[in-house]
Amino acid sequence: MKKVKGIIYIFLISISFLVLLIFLMSKTPLNTIYQIFFGPLSSPYFLGNTLSHSAPLIISAIGISIAYRANLINLGGDGQMYLGAFIAVITAITLSPLGKMSIFIALILASAIGFLIAFISAFLKVKFDTSELISSYLISIALSYLTSYLITGPFQDTNSNLQSTQKVSYMLKKIYLPSSLSTTIIYSLIIALVFYYIFNKTKFGYETKIIGYNKEFARYGGISVNKNYLLSFSLSGALISLSGGLYVFGNYQSVIKGFSSGLGFSALTISLIALSNPIAIVPIAFVFSLINQGSIMAMQNSDISSDVALLFQAIVFLLVTSKTLMGEKNNEYDN
Repeated sequence: MKKVKGIIYIFLISISFLVLLIFLMSKTPLNTIYQIFFGPLSSPYFLGNTLSHSAPLIISAIGISIAYRANLINLGGDGQMYLGAFIAVITAITLSPLGKMSIFIALILASAIGFLIAFISAFLKVKFDTSELISSYLISIALSYLTSYLITGPFQDTNSNLQSTQKVSYMLKKIYLPSSLSTTIIYSLIIALVFYYIFNKTKFGYETKIIGYNKEFARYGGISVNKNYLLSFSLSGALISLSGGLYVFGNYQSVIKGFSSGLGFSALTISLIALSNPIAIVPIAFVFSLINQGSIMAMQNSDISSDVALLFQAIVFLLVTSKTLMGEKNNEYDN
């Protein structure tokens, strides 16, 4: 109950600040508020797009949570998602003669790439006690530049008006036309249920929980901290890269330059406020998606910038970080 109250308080405070900022910044505050909070729910098209946008946030936030339960922070979300999407699309294009099987293989390869990328940071952490927060962030920046170069260079679709790769032949099935909502949302909910079970009913979930409490106590109890560091952080990267592939196959059909910018930060914020609980991540990701989509609608239909969504995320992140710094994080791992 305390955890639920904490989440509610954080959102109420954040929304209150956001509303206050809107009244200060907008000449038509009531219209702006309506566009942000109710615009994404005003039609099947907008609602479907909001749900569609929440799917990769759910998956990547769960990825962040896998590492966070072991007291590790993966700041490489943007780069891992970006490269994962790129690898998935290029693989699907190359294997297009295989039909829809190409998507399955592409997603597996994207996950494997994400696993290996995150493994580098985990290995540096275990071997040299390098901060995984810094290494994952720096690697993410490098990967983002590399992926952007590949998209706008060797693999750019010269027939497109966008800076993007060629389009894949097959996409995930749309389930709520005319919106972009696809079966990705179903996969995200399945992943949430699977990892809720893993976190609470398996040896791996128990060990990462104990390590999150106190790694020295875990070592004393015979738990291999280094092994769990390597596995949890690598799985984190795999899931984030998978979310990039699923997002592209469900929405864009190609990789557009910079599409993942900011999604890693959003996933981190969602994971923190949900206290790494996969079930709690689902509705929180939807709220973040709603604010994001609503800010775009507000930019189009009122006099305020879409950056208002970033303000909301910053306020939430500040509040959650304060809660964490007060020493309440490890006590909340017991989902």
